[in-house]
Amino acid sequence: MTRTSLVRRRRVLNRRIRAAVAARRLAAAVRDLDAKALAPEERVPAVA
Repeated sequence: MTRTSLVRRRRVLNRRIRAAVAARRLAAAVRDLDAKALAPEERVPAVA
């Protein structure tokens, strides 16, 4: 395997990981907002 393909693969993986983290963070924020809209006392803290 050549060095350029390794670099390219790492770049693709990093982008995929970053996208997954961003999606999870967005989902957690939406869940937190939904919980706040429902009822403050039965809110479940969002795990980032």
